Amino acid sequence: VLRACYPVIWAIWGGASGPPMKPHTWLLFGEGMNLFYCTFPQYGICLYMALAAVLKLGFGVDLDGLVVIPAIVAPLGFGLALYHFALCVFPKLQLALKPLFEPKAMV
Repeated sequence: VLRACYPVIWAIWGGASGPPMKPHTWLLFGEGMNLFYCTFPQYGICLYMALAAVLKLGFGVDLDGLVVIPAIVAPLGFGLALYHFALCVFPKLQLALKPLFEPKAMV
């Protein structure tokens, strides 16, 4: 369902100017439609499923048993966490690590 929303959001709110990619447009940060509204919940579901597999196979822990409503926690909880990591934490992390990868001047 979320994947099907992608072209609809692009067509209605983006049109010929391209997809509506506006960082920080969750109601917490601003207003306006954003393609991230359907992509980050998908990423959250993927992260949840990967974590559930690691916990189950590696440690015998059933993540679905620990979470009350996985169908909501995966897209919203994990999706929101990834959204904030990608748009708030990662840029600062990138700036902090950038000097480690700059070419050294040859003397």
